[in-house]
Amino acid sequence: MRAPSAFKLAGAPVTLFAKPDAAADKAVMVIRDSEGAIIDRVPMSETDQKMVWSGKDSDGQPFPAGTYSAMLESFDGDKLLSQELASAYNNVVEAQIVDNKVMLTLESGQVVGATAVTGVRA
Repeated sequence: MRAPSAFKLAGAPVTLFAKPDAAADKAVMVIRDSEGAIIDRVPMSETDQKMVWSGKDSDGQPFPAGTYSAMLESFDGDKLLSQELASAYNNVVEAQIVDNKVMLTLESGQVVGATAVTGVRA
């Protein structure tokens, strides 16, 4: 399922979904490792709503398999307009009802509410 969340990198490119601010003239997808360190910054068109992250550094070397997150930063010139956690597809490993809400535990270890789901695929 797809929701704003961290995601697993396992050697294959990852499709990320986020919508730049309507007033943006520049957008950048900021990729962080599981420790929160920025490992990649990928320019995006301010009209694109998805991108495929290769999972490789600037030398073409693959990043280690693991959990990553992506934040879309939208700019007007040098002014930061907004930041949006990108959505990615994750496998659901558990579903529970907590306080009358369906909560999904993802393979990345993150827990999201079912209302955050924006897509499902087999």
